[in-house]
Amino acid sequence: MANAAILTKFNVISSEIVKFRNDTLNTNYVDKVKTISFIDELKPLTKTKDKAQAFSLLGTLYALLGDIDNMDFNYRTALRFNSSDVRIRFNYAIDLYYTHRPVAARDQVCEMLGYEIRDIVMLHATYLLLDNLIKISECEKVMGMIEKLPSKQRDHYAVWIKDKKSLLKAYRDLNINLPLLSKLIDGVHSDLSPNHPKSLYIEHFYNEDDKTIVYSFIDEKSDVSTALKFDEQLSDYLIDFETRNNVHFNNFVMMYEAR
Repeated sequence: MANAAILTKFNVISSEIVKFRNDTLNTNYVDKVKTISFIDELKPLTKTKDKAQAFSLLGTLYALLGDIDNMDFNYRTALRFNSSDVRIRFNYAIDLYYTHRPVAARDQVCEMLGYEIRDIVMLHATYLLLDNLIKISECEKVMGMIEKLPSKQRDHYAVWIKDKKSLLKAYRDLNINLPLLSKLIDGVHSDLSPNHPKSLYIEHFYNEDDKTIVYSFIDEKSDVSTALKFDEQLSDYLIDFETRNNVHFNNFVMMYEAR
């Protein structure tokens, strides 16, 4: 009976934390008191059979607090107890992304892709993370996994799949320097992202009319001053990168849009 009560408690708190995390990311506001309260509730559950998931949730809560050392410790502990849990690795990758460590995020995803994943929702979310980081080879691998799924699973994503396959093909056809482009995007996310408006999301697509790949930071919330500052930083960063690396990314446009 006691174990059943603990399991029920874990399921309840797990759902609450996932909702809390999503709400926090959507509003860009961290309720630190509530976060710490969740941490206190979770710690006893690290001694139950759900310890791997409990440590994983602790990792994401510490990520919300900006406590990177404790985030890493708890995620790594979770993976020590269950190294094959792709959801733990995915959540770790997401939190690495949001704490501005794109290379480490990509490494966790690559570990994930060593396992068979047959969940379209998980593959879609994984693809979006890699797409934001312009990891084209990894995106192609995930797309290959998606295409092996039964058509019934893929039907809802048909338009999205078509658009992303068009984008992948464009990257190959246009002969864009992918290693340097990937390095640029890693730099933007690690060097600029800690200072950029928290309301940004990314649109990444191929414009067939212009034969141009568009990678756009979309900001629907920032004030004019903040928007102008980040736009200037992004432009300067791109110019400096191209100058230092003697490269120009033809048919590729990176921009910032305040809407």
